[in-house]
Amino acid sequence: MQATSKLIPTVDIWPNDGQIPGLPKNPRTIRDEKFAKLVQSVKDDPEMLGLREILVFPYADVYVAIAGNMRLRACIEAGMKKVPCKIIPSDTPIEKLKAIVIKDNIGYGDNDWDALVNEWDEQQLVDWGMDMPDFAEEEPDDEPMKLETFRFVIEAENGTSLAQARIAIEGIIGDIEGVEIKG
Repeated sequence: MQATSKLIPTVDIWPNDGQIPGLPKNPRTIRDEKFAKLVQSVKDDPEMLGLREILVFPYADVYVAIAGNMRLRACIEAGMKKVPCKIIPSDTPIEKLKAIVIKDNIGYGDNDWDALVNEWDEQQLVDWGMDMPDFAEEEPDDEPMKLETFRFVIEAENGTSLAQARIAIEGIIGDIEGVEIKG
């Protein structure tokens, strides 16, 4: 598949509403605060659109957005008259288009929260649209602590008594609150 890049007027791009036979409508949605953040992102860094173009398919003398429907909406809201697009060839099979619609929106990786919290500026991440979990310490609940049991086997050489071993063990762990030696 050889796709071509082109700057296309937004009035010539339709969102994927299921108008292409065999291709279901775009399954992604964006609302309220998230949409506002995307619009702001488009305004702040419009060059990003050239790095991640909207994928369009020629249909009925215009184009249908196959991937990037939310970005297209944000571009229109931001007042852009033209957007960078990658034109998918008109002979692309419907099954391939369906795969593109879904695969474009799958997040395969996971965030390394340790790196994000310790190496990145949290306010910038939020400004850029990232949802940050609340890392605040949780309040301890009033549930009783679960007891854990650890068993040790002590092998003593001839002449060492159990009483001597017990005294040594109590000397090591006797000051730890909530620990009890049995046996």
